[in-house]
Amino acid sequence: MGSVTLDTKTYTYDALEKNYSQFHSPAFQVLINGQAIDKSQISVSEIVVYNSVEAEADTVEFIVNNSFDRVKSEFKWVDQFFTLGKDLEIKLGYGDKLTTVFVGKITRIEYSLPANSSPLIHVRGMDITFQMMKFKNTSSWKNKKSSDIVKTIGAKFSDKVVADDTTESFTEKTFVKMSDFEVIKYLAELENREFFVVGKTVYFRKFFKSTTPMITLTYGKNLINLNIQSDLYHQVSKVIITSWDELQNKKIESTVSSYTKLGTNSKTGIDMVKQMGDFIDYYESNVHSAAHAKTSGESKLQRKGNLLVHGQGEIRGLPEFRAGKFIKLDGLGKKLNQVYYLKKVIHKISKSGYITQFVLGGNAV
Repeated sequence: MGSVTLDTKTYTYDALEKNYSQFHSPAFQVLINGQAIDKSQISVSEIVVYNSVEAEADTVEFIVNNSFDRVKSEFKWVDQFFTLGKDLEIKLGYGDKLTTVFVGKITRIEYSLPANSSPLIHVRGMDITFQMMKFKNTSSWKNKKSSDIVKTIGAKFSDKVVADDTTESFTEKTFVKMSDFEVIKYLAELENREFFVVGKTVYFRKFFKSTTPMITLTYGKNLINLNIQSDLYHQVSKVIITSWDELQNKKIESTVSSYTKLGTNSKTGIDMVKQMGDFIDYYESNVHSAAHAKTSGESKLQRKGNLLVHGQGEIRGLPEFRAGKFIKLDGLGKKLNQVYYLKKVIHKISKSGYITQFVLGGNAV
């Protein structure tokens, strides 16, 4: 099976256009248990691949059109290909230049028999996040840092775990009736990390540690459409975390009033709401150290700040696009000619062609 990676390569749009022969002949390949389905025999009408850095699995969905044998009165290729739990890989691109954009398992099969059209098979796949979300249990950890716990859990599902080290160790930490996915998500929110999976690699990393854009997209040249909003709804001037240290019998409190900024714009959400007053979010927490109170507050404020700028765009299909990377926009004026974070990417290929849609984010205006 191929691999999906979060590479750090940079591209120019013109070079990609040349490499893909001006985007002629969009193409795909579906591999199940390592075997490519024969597109001359099996008609796949549309493939949609979703990937995200949000708390959700990467998925793929596609439709098999000519899936019903009317002579035998049964669905075809069910045992050979379309079986729950089989390995699934999707490649997209142009001509013979294809890139793996999804690896995972077939997790849902739907047999559809509409009243006025031919029967169909709808197939859905999910990446290893699906396995991480299963089976809630109780686990205890002693004298371990969050990054140590993430590396141990991640190794159950993946040969590669990219986890930026954390500093504070838990004397003892118990997670009650939580899936492995929920445990890592909790630790990411505690330690001001982002958690997501790319292919078979688990990421537990600092926000915006490296923000080099993979590509520059220019309005009027290679953007099909674009919509960007700035919104103060989620913004606050500071976050205050309070807890109680039972061992030392004292109150723990941490105040956070800044976050890591993306791009060259100068004003954060904090700066904007300060002009209208002091808007403070208070949280009562169960952390047992000042260090974790601080990172928890930083995490909450960073996540709020990252909701300041939000947008959606669409371009010609590019398999290089992947949530977790950065892009730069141009041709929109100083305020909008910025580096943005790709929060979600959707690849769609059908008889109409191949397009890539994306959701972007930023935290300064």
